[in-house]
Order: sequence, then C-alpha cells, then structure tokens
Amino acid sequence: MITTAHVEKNLRRFTRKEGSQRWFAEPLGTQANKMIGSIEGAAAVGPTVCADGEHHNLWELPRKESLIELHNSRKDVDFEFNAFTGQGDGKPVILDVNEL
Repeated sequence: MITTAHVEKNLRRFTRKEGSQRWFAEPLGTQANKMIGSIEGAAAVGPTVCADGEHHNLWELPRKESLIELHNSRKDVDFEFNAFTGQGDGKPVILDVNEL
C-alpha cells in the first residue's frame, strides 16, 4: 500500500530550493482533470515539453503537498495522473506515482 510517508520521501528527493521548486500534475482522464482543477491555486499550463522530450498537458500546483493530497484522494475517487517536478525554468521531470 502506498502511504503518505512514501509520497513525502520520494518528493523530498527532488527538493533542492523550496522557493524555486515547481510541482505539476498531468491528468489522465476527465475525472483527474476535474480533481486537479479543483485544487486551490492550481493553474492550467497546457502542453509542455518535459525532460523526456514528450509533450504533456500539465497543471502547475502551488506546493508539493498538493501532489500528496491529490495522491491520497485516489482512495476515495477513481482517477489517474502523472506527477512532475522541475527547478525554476527547467523542463519538468516525471515522478513515478506507482513508486511513491
């Protein structure tokens, strides 16, 4: 079972400077889009070329805890999403949500 502690541990690996760290979610379906869009402070970024060279339709989240909350809400509502992080203006890097 994936716990909040697992999510927090994995996200901490990517945190270098809290002020410049950016957090993103890519909805994988209509329900995920609704859930991500309901997060206060979430902003639709749209298609973005990420570190994997692929375009991903991202939402920027206000803080890393938003990813943890989003992940934890999957136990109540069935939806899938990809999580990304990035430094400053660098290309976002995908986080494997299945290993969080």
